Amino acid sequence: MSSNALLISPKTFKDRTPAHTNTDDKLIYPIIKVVQDFRVRDLLGSALFAKLQDGIDNANLAGDYLTLRDDYLIDVMIWLVMAEMPDTLQYQYANIGVVINNADKTQSVDVAKLNELKSKYKSYAEHYIKATMQYLRQNAKDKFPEYLQVITTLDAVAPTGTAYTCPIYLGDESDYPYDNYSARHREANKGIVNNNYPINNNV
Repeated sequence: MSSNALLISPKTFKDRTPAHTNTDDKLIYPIIKVVQDFRVRDLLGSALFAKLQDGIDNANLAGDYLTLRDDYLIDVMIWLVMAEMPDTLQYQYANIGVVINNADKTQSVDVAKLNELKSKYKSYAEHYIKATMQYLRQNAKDKFPEYLQVITTLDAVAPTGTAYTCPIYLGDESDYPYDNYSARHREANKGIVNNNYPINNNV
């Protein structure tokens, strides 16, 4: 698992987002840690992620790795943190249990609006994730060899192949009929063998 080296600070998060400057850093730190361990590590893969954290730990992050962090990953992280923060700010643990923050002269938004905000910020993050993936794929061979490094340990993570997450399982294509619109049909006509269907160029 990752170290506690954070790719961004709470100050960077507050400076570059609509988050209020009086937001308690104590509430931001754990969300930054979760975001980089759950999403950024998956985006970069274990080897490149560890390389960046080592650079931060040793205060020697420089060159292409610094560019990757400053020009790409900061934008990814601040909007992922923004998407996670609403629940953290509204619901907090206290000695009397879980409480809802409702300060004087303020009004909490309803659940529907809260989910709308989270979805909006998540879409911002996904845009930057896609840009980061394209940058890495373009430059991995010359600048980021760790991105291509294969690690065989059981806890290793390979770089993710998509910028977007979908909460709905759409099923495998083999679950659907073989018709003129399926990828299986197009593959068959290209002469590509499908695991479940034989080639039939007359279909």
